[in-house]
Amino acid sequence: MCAGLWLLGLLTLVGGCATDHLVVLSTTRVEAPSAASGGITGTNAVQIFDDIAGRLGFDIVCPAPLPQGNGPVMQYTAFSRPENPRGYGRLNIFVTADGVCFYCAARDLAHAQSMASLFEEKLKGGGIRYEESTRSESGFY
Repeated sequence: MCAGLWLLGLLTLVGGCATDHLVVLSTTRVEAPSAASGGITGTNAVQIFDDIAGRLGFDIVCPAPLPQGNGPVMQYTAFSRPENPRGYGRLNIFVTADGVCFYCAARDLAHAQSMASLFEEKLKGGGIRYEESTRSESGFY
């Protein structure tokens, strides 16, 4: 459901050469939540993203519509401030017609995992089923 969107997330990075550790949480998007669906509405996903970014003191970049072959994708990005004691961190959310992906990126895997745990807490609390994956990406941005 969110395959291929990781590249779009990488393109939002600020210039430089570095390795980012990514933790990705993906779930199904639904129009109306129910215990049986285990999914999340786009509106609720964005509210969770806003809440977590605010708790971390990140600056949110306005939503950016991204054209895709399967329909529109809405992306929000939030970045840590330079004075952040944990160092660089970035959050992304991609909302598609059928799925929602939360990306947590940091230079330090433990930092990326700690940001992802905040999303996991919210998703579990709402009865939302999700899949988690972790990877590292290197390159020039």
